[in-house]
Amino acid sequence: MRDFFDYGRTWSEVKKTDIPNANTKIVLFKIGDNVFLVNNFNNEMGMKNRIKLEIHRLYADMTTKKVYAPVPSDEAWFYPHVIVDEKSETLYLACENTKRHYLHKIRFDEFCKK
Repeated sequence: MRDFFDYGRTWSEVKKTDIPNANTKIVLFKIGDNVFLVNNFNNEMGMKNRIKLEIHRLYADMTTKKVYAPVPSDEAWFYPHVIVDEKSETLYLACENTKRHYLHKIRFDEFCKK
């Protein structure tokens, strides 16, 4: 097992990202060599403005590109969680909108190749 406790010797320098809303939850996940993240990509602060829950690809220079929008962008979405099932090439995204909980089943080919 790899030792992840190395006093920061393998860490990169801190870099600014283009993720606009720093007060919302970010979920990172990896598929193959690609890193993705789920976030409310909206510049407006506040609970009612947590719209645009999207999946973005994260690049080495810390920029992102939208690859998938799993939910309608006209209402607020909260607290995303992700499970990656590489065997079936399926991503499970759970979130809620204060009224209901949702579980989205998304095939990798819907967003990985974009």
